[in-house]
Amino acid sequence: MALVNPEAAIIFVYISFFYNSLLAIKLIYDTFVGKVEKRKIAWNIISAALIFTGTLLMFLWFPRAFTPVIGWDAFVGIILLFVNNLTATILAFMNRIEASRIAKAGYVIFTLLALVTMMQYLHKISALTPFILPREFGWLTLIPSIGYAQFQAFFYGSIGYFYPTLIFIPIAVPIKFRRDTVKKTEKVANDTKSTVRSKKTRAVGESTKSTSSKSSSNQKKEKKNVFFDKVVEEKPEEIQRPPLFASLRRFMDNATKAIYGALAILLLVFAGLGIGTMTSFNPYTSPDYLPVYPQRDDFEFGVSLKTISYQTVNLSGYEQLFQEELDLIIDLGVTVARLDIRMELLDNFSTELNESIATLKANGFKIMLSTYGYAPPTWFFQDVNFSDFTQVIHDQSVQLVQYYQPDYLLIYPEPFGFSSAFVADLQDAETWTTVINDTSNYIHSISNETSVGINLSFNDFDPSINLFEHLWKNSTLDFIGMDYYIIHARDLNFSYYLDMATGTTKDFWFTEFGVSAVVYGERTQAGALAGMLENCLNNDKIKGFVYYSLLDDFYGANTLGLVTETGYRRMAYHTYKEIIAQVIV
Repeated sequence: MALVNPEAAIIFVYISFFYNSLLAIKLIYDTFVGKVEKRKIAWNIISAALIFTGTLLMFLWFPRAFTPVIGWDAFVGIILLFVNNLTATILAFMNRIEASRIAKAGYVIFTLLALVTMMQYLHKISALTPFILPREFGWLTLIPSIGYAQFQAFFYGSIGYFYPTLIFIPIAVPIKFRRDTVKKTEKVANDTKSTVRSKKTRAVGESTKSTSSKSSSNQKKEKKNVFFDKVVEEKPEEIQRPPLFASLRRFMDNATKAIYGALAILLLVFAGLGIGTMTSFNPYTSPDYLPVYPQRDDFEFGVSLKTISYQTVNLSGYEQLFQEELDLIIDLGVTVARLDIRMELLDNFSTELNESIATLKANGFKIMLSTYGYAPPTWFFQDVNFSDFTQVIHDQSVQLVQYYQPDYLLIYPEPFGFSSAFVADLQDAETWTTVINDTSNYIHSISNETSVGINLSFNDFDPSINLFEHLWKNSTLDFIGMDYYIIHARDLNFSYYLDMATGTTKDFWFTEFGVSAVVYGERTQAGALAGMLENCLNNDKIKGFVYYSLLDDFYGANTLGLVTETGYRRMAYHTYKEIIAQVIV
């Protein structure tokens, strides 16, 4: 099953591991120490083996969850746990194992939990390899994955859609047989009859003894003791309290089941909601979808590269990866290569950066550089004052133009998005506009070769912030870009944002667009890209489009790439290539 983020996931992974391991150990203990019929011992041992082996395989895979390596061992582990849970559920409903109605409901829920986990992992395999399920069966793996993404975004916001579906260990239910209840009942009945006879005999003897009493003093003494004798006789047998360890174990068992049961129900509900999201993309994934792309000579196609991404502060050993990306973008046919630069590369006078940009220019690509300041821990979240932040971005912008003369420069990334994560004393839209204009004017004064722009987030378009309107009408920028990520097919209609873009001659770009193949599947990624580009190319206001990104990011949180880290070219890669070939004359 998927968890909302790695930090939360590791908690559930360890809970599942210890719960399932203890369950398997207890099964073995009860089998050889308890009274289990010989012919049913094998069932208990098989269940314990399935639970422990499946859990161990998944647990050992977990450190590799954020790598492009497919853990086939983990997939085998998931299958083993699902087979165990499904078998236990079937036997419970056949009344072959002891299970109350509530327990049977739990068996069903945890079997569904294992099934969802298996479907999600199968979906991840499909997203990272050439293996793709037939269209008719793809929804079996797609719905749980989209449901997970919606569940995650509900608690953490839309950023949740950038995390890959993280599989964790579903808890198991035991296939546990006990001695037949009929034999137990007969034994209890025989014991009860013996007890009744013994009590009757004892009562007759006491009655005879009482009538033959000769002493009045003894009679008084016996009368005095009658009350206490009756209390002793009528007092029920003392209830045996379970040991403290057993009570604690039962509490932990019930608490774990309650947590996972609630989590399973939530994910199943969101999986149901995911059906609507999945079907919304059907018009774009259908074989009948025939988009129309006009030929344009005023439109730029771009892609964001990973080699010099904003996570990178050290380019040592970059040559092989850069060459792979260079070969891909030459084959793809894009006209713009976007590089997100950290200040550390400039401080270190990186020769690798110089060589990369020179090579891209030599191969005919236009260069788009974006300014991302310092990486953590130099800059940490909510730890940089506004004046220091803007001064660094200004200085970085100037250096990039002086050193590299890029065709396009993006300054101050997402003021109320990315930048706001670092700035401790965030300013209003008017102050941002003034700062942005100061940098834009200075760049224009030292270079006529670079178009200056900015990339904005959804927050920057918010009417309550109103930054986009200020920049569109009152800035000296050459173009304004939007970082646009969708969660539903209706988001492919972006007319709401373009309706604000009136009254000036500035160009409008989509400086970032991406769809996660691990969450939405390859067909949806390719279909959404096709639909987005059809809308862009048929609107004269839009002058450029940059897909983010060419490759899946190395740190695992970005699975929006056109190409996996292992080199597999997804369907969206071929879709993008075909569209570029149609449009560029």
